[in-house]
Amino acid sequence: MAIIVVTDTTPQPIEVKNGDKVVIDIAGGGDVLIVAANPNVRRFTIEFEDDAQTDTATVDLSTFQGADLHIDVRDYNETDTISLLGAQNGTIEPGNLDEYQFDYVGADGNTYSGFVRAKDVGERDLTTDPPPIIICFAAGTIIDTDLGPTPIEALSPGDLVVTQNNGLQPIRWIGSRRLDARELALAPTLRPIRIRAGALGADRPFRDLLVSPEHRIKLGDWRAELLFGEAEVLAAAKTLVDGTSVVVDPVESVTYYHLLFDGHEIVRSNGLLSESLHPGDMALMALDDAARDEITNLFADLPVDLTERPTARRVLRRYEARAARGYAA
Repeated sequence: MAIIVVTDTTPQPIEVKNGDKVVIDIAGGGDVLIVAANPNVRRFTIEFEDDAQTDTATVDLSTFQGADLHIDVRDYNETDTISLLGAQNGTIEPGNLDEYQFDYVGADGNTYSGFVRAKDVGERDLTTDPPPIIICFAAGTIIDTDLGPTPIEALSPGDLVVTQNNGLQPIRWIGSRRLDARELALAPTLRPIRIRAGALGADRPFRDLLVSPEHRIKLGDWRAELLFGEAEVLAAAKTLVDGTSVVVDPVESVTYYHLLFDGHEIVRSNGLLSESLHPGDMALMALDDAARDEITNLFADLPVDLTERPTARRVLRRYEARAARGYAA
């Protein structure tokens, strides 16, 4: 176990062993690449020394292997960046905003789990901008409305959308956010998921559909009943990734759109049934302050907290969604 103090940007990667601490103290800020010195590394710490500097710590996960890789992060602020090369299926549990869970393909080619934990009390948690979770459709998505199939970017509040449960419902709020190449490079877990035409059944979707990783797709047939005791369930798009028909798309930029109704709805997008925005704690954190304020004011008359509204279907956990991968209705 060693303390490795980095005082200048170097093209050579920093090799860590189990229990090591990497202290980043670069005058003027800089970038540090961290790799595993051997396959047995299970835990190490990254510490940002100077709050006035802008530092980036990049961890190459392909050099590690083994379950429960544990990365502690100390003293980071809004100017610092942590980049996990090769991270997949990133998740932050609503009750634990200081821990970011992920999967990765290790040096031996097998898939493992890991997590990053922000250790300092009072430091920013892992939901600050750019947020790790965005739940929405990409520009170009075709939504079924009372006037027929309509591009999502052409919709406005008040427009009527066809929902599975409640017929035509007016849009209460619609928002959008563009992520450019830099933002996607800094937060690769925000890259869209491409569900290829026919990936989940005939014309489901009828053409490729791009959604955010956390956007939930409706799954349902006898398998859902058998596995979960539910006729229909919702699973995050990222949990359906199989590397062929459902993939992480390496786009240079993407514009995401949020659709919000009076309730959580199931809508048809490019022919595939998926969710509208459900403004739970994590989804609201993914919006900027102005959007959050606007939504809160719109729904000020609700008898319950906006974040406590029920979901349209049971939401699967990550391991459950993997069991159901490939089935939709």
